[in-house]
Amino acid sequence: MTYSHPNDRERVTELLGRPPMGPFSVVHRNGQGDPVVIENAPFLDDGTPMPTRYWLVGTDETYAVAVLEANGGVRQAERDIDEDLITAAHDRHQISREARIPEDHEGPMPSGGVGGTRRGVKCLHAHYACFLAGEDDPVGKWVHHQLGFGVCRLELNDPETTVVIEGTSFTIPTQMSAINERLTHGSYADPAELTNIIGEITDAFDDALRIHDVGRPHDIDLAITGPYGQGLARLESGSETCEHASIDRDTAEELFRLLATDNATDRVDHPGLLETDGDLLGAVCVMVALGRLLNPAQIDLGSAPSSGFDPGTIVGILRPCRATAFNCGHSTMTTSPLGAKFVYAMLTGCCAGSHFAPNMRLTQPLSGLPLLIGVELASVKQQPTRPTRLASL
Repeated sequence: MTYSHPNDRERVTELLGRPPMGPFSVVHRNGQGDPVVIENAPFLDDGTPMPTRYWLVGTDETYAVAVLEANGGVRQAERDIDEDLITAAHDRHQISREARIPEDHEGPMPSGGVGGTRRGVKCLHAHYACFLAGEDDPVGKWVHHQLGFGVCRLELNDPETTVVIEGTSFTIPTQMSAINERLTHGSYADPAELTNIIGEITDAFDDALRIHDVGRPHDIDLAITGPYGQGLARLESGSETCEHASIDRDTAEELFRLLATDNATDRVDHPGLLETDGDLLGAVCVMVALGRLLNPAQIDLGSAPSSGFDPGTIVGILRPCRATAFNCGHSTMTTSPLGAKFVYAMLTGCCAGSHFAPNMRLTQPLSGLPLLIGVELASVKQQPTRPTRLASL
C-alpha cells in the first residue's frame, strides 16, 4: 500500500499514539482532510496476521463511538439488528480481506470477520470503520445513525422542535396550536394556508441549516419522536396501543391528504387516536414539509425502534478540548488527549471491577479514547461546556 498524503504516516502515528506496525492507507477523511479510517494490510511488518482490516483513528469519531459503547451500544446493536444480517456482514468482510492475500501464501492468515470475530458484535469501532470505508455493514450503519448521521431526527413538539441532523442539533419553531388555528377555514383546512405553512416550515429548516453550517442532505431517513410522533404512529396504524410505525414518503403524503381534506371533527376522530392526541394536521404538515425537502426512503414515527439512546447526548458532548480532568475520589488528574493511555491505566488501577467507581466524574470530554473499547462508563457524568458538532464525515 502507498500513503495517499506525505504526512499520513506522521499523522496516523499521532492518532494511534504509536507508529503503525504494518502497511496502511487512509480510506476515509473528515471535512478537514484529517484521517478518520485507515485500511491495514492483511499482515503486519513482522508477518503477523492482522485481523482488523479497517481501523477507526479519527479522534472525535473514536470518542463518540466509545461513548455509545459505554451506554450499552454493543448489546443494543445486537438486539436491534437481525443476527443473520450481522453474520452475512462478517462473511463478506472475510471474503473481501482474503481476496487481498496471494494464493501462494503459506502460514497463518487473518481469520474471522469484522474485527476478527465470526458472529455477533465485538466492537462498534470496527464496524463503523467498515461502514465509513464503504462496506455494506448494518452495524456500522446503525452506529452512523446513532451518532446523528444519515438520519434526521425530530423531537416534534409545541412550541419548538429539536432537530438532530448530520451531527448537529438545533431547534425550529413549530407552534402546533397556532398552526392549526391558521389552517381553520370553516370546518375544513384552508388550502392556501396549508401551502404557506409547509413553505414556512421548509424555510425555517433551511435557515437553521445555514446558521449551523450544515449542507442540506438528501435521501436520508426521517425519524419523528415525541408526543406528536406517537400520535402520528397511532393515526397510521389505527391502534391506540401503537408506539411506533415505519412508513414511506407516499404513505406520509396519504396521511397529509387524509387530514387536509377532513373536517375538524373527523380529524380528531380517526381510529387509534387518543383524546390527548388532538388535531394532528400541523404535525402532518411538518412531516410532509421535511419529507419533501429530504426525500427520505423511510420515516419512523413514534418511539425509536432501536436503542432509545438519545443521539443528542453524543452530539452534545462532541466538542474539542485540550485537557481532561478525572476525579476518582482518590485524586484528581488532568491530562492532554495524548495522555489517554496514562489516564486510563491510572483509572483502571484505582477503580475496582469492570465499571468505574460510582464517585468518579468525567468533568470534560476526552478526544480520542480508543482504549475505552468494551469498557462501560455507566457512572461517568459529562459536564458540557459549549455546543459544537462532529466534523463532517
